[in-house]
Amino acid sequence: MIGIRHDYGDKRVFLDVWEAAGCEGEPEGKEGQLVEWRDPLDLADQDFPAANRPIIRALRLPRRYAITGRVDGQGDYLQTLKRALTNSSLRLCLLRAPDLNREQYHQLVSAAISPAGWNQGVQWMVHGDVSRMQEFPEAAGLHMPWREARMHTARPIDDRYLLAVSCHSAEEIEHAVRLEADFITLGPVKPTSSHPDAAAMGSDEFRVLVARAPLVVYGLGGLGADDEHEMMACGAQGIAGISYWWPGREPK
Repeated sequence: MIGIRHDYGDKRVFLDVWEAAGCEGEPEGKEGQLVEWRDPLDLADQDFPAANRPIIRALRLPRRYAITGRVDGQGDYLQTLKRALTNSSLRLCLLRAPDLNREQYHQLVSAAISPAGWNQGVQWMVHGDVSRMQEFPEAAGLHMPWREARMHTARPIDDRYLLAVSCHSAEEIEHAVRLEADFITLGPVKPTSSHPDAAAMGSDEFRVLVARAPLVVYGLGGLGADDEHEMMACGAQGIAGISYWWPGREPK
């Protein structure tokens, strides 16, 4: 599921966490530890050492992080979003709409995060700067593009929200860790039509960067549903993207 390297100052640890599809018998703490079953939603950061926080995030977050794409022609963004939701089982979605102005984006997010029947069970992430959380306190969290994240030196939002950062290098990952981000997107892993000028890092470099990242990572860039298991094999939580779920085709 995730591998976490953490430096406590007096010692360094590596936590190698796996997901099991089944088991037999009763669990037993081989060194006398108390063992009990818990729902991931009942796990609180303050009850565990610092190195465990990314593990709790990995248990709670889904394998796929959906990102909204563009709407061709005069199409309605909200209707496109509703149509996309009916054909997917997503649980985490970034409302990223760079082609909308601020007023249009406000209308979209307000409709998406309202308590309506069509959007139940989805954690909605808003995109942009810190002001987004003041504008949409009902959202699940904030996804900061790198140009925004680099302007901060500490976590810019409250812990009750999720914080995500777009990263493209080891240095940017280190900065996201300093911001105490809950997860990051990392890429582009493969060539992508939405960012044709961005050089793809490939799965080998991606695997190396993930191994050094002490937080949840989603692979991003040119990835489809068929790439999910490859990203997991590289140590990532799964995939993030547009094309695998969004109606239509991302324009070049």
